Amino acid sequence: MKRIWIGAVALVGLIGCGSGTVQHIWVANAPQAVPAGVASCQEGPYQSPSGASIFYDIGDSYGDDMDVSIVAYGDHCDGSSGYAVSTSPSWAGRISPSTGSLPGGLYQLAITCYNLVDDCTPLLYSFGYED
Repeated sequence: MKRIWIGAVALVGLIGCGSGTVQHIWVANAPQAVPAGVASCQEGPYQSPSGASIFYDIGDSYGDDMDVSIVAYGDHCDGSSGYAVSTSPSWAGRISPSTGSLPGGLYQLAITCYNLVDDCTPLLYSFGYED
């Protein structure tokens, strides 16, 4: 009986589990700073292959008022438009949205800071694509 289980475990190991996707990280653990009242492309442009899903993992512990999104290179660097848009009048935590499948091309991370006085200072844990 032990041989059957060992054989089954070995077969599963050879076949593999999971979705088979691979994450490619462009940026990791990068503090960001966007001046109050400014919309800015903070990271990129980076090349993504056709069909890949672009993601970001970002957090803010100060309660900044900002929007974050992924925009195609050449589009406006506005965090309230584009793909995987995240908006909040008072950030306090961490989010990890993803775009779904996109055409190949150059993409950037856009942040719009709506604070009246203080800069928005989130931490970008990761930004990349998955294929």
